[in-house]
Amino acid sequence: MKNKFIQYIYIIAGWFSLSVGIIGVFLPILPTTPFILLAAFCFSRGSVKYHRWLRQHRYFGKAVRDWETYRGMRIPAKVMATALLSILFSISLIFLGLPGWIKISLLIIALAVLIYIWSLPTPPTKNDSTTILQKNRVA
Repeated sequence: MKNKFIQYIYIIAGWFSLSVGIIGVFLPILPTTPFILLAAFCFSRGSVKYHRWLRQHRYFGKAVRDWETYRGMRIPAKVMATALLSILFSISLIFLGLPGWIKISLLIIALAVLIYIWSLPTPPTKNDSTTILQKNRVA
């Protein structure tokens, strides 16, 4: 009984996280990827069916698989995250009339997030893995 209850909690948390992630696609204030990855984590604990569905999802599946397999992000995702973060933080710094100490805090947070994003491993592309296989065959 207790295991089923915990399983349902994970499923509910997964759907909630996925919902917030989808809202984040349309509202740039909310980050999409962390909520999608949290949903994948919750589904992996609560439902094999939902976890498999999310891993195979047309839009979110590649990011989930890359994170679960390599704990990394592809270059286009890193570039997109950098662009959106830069735009949103610039708008905040320029147009919101924030005090100087808040602007400095936001700048430090933005730099920390960008350093984290670009320090993540980049998963190999199909060409990379094919090249690696061919090199191993020759050797």
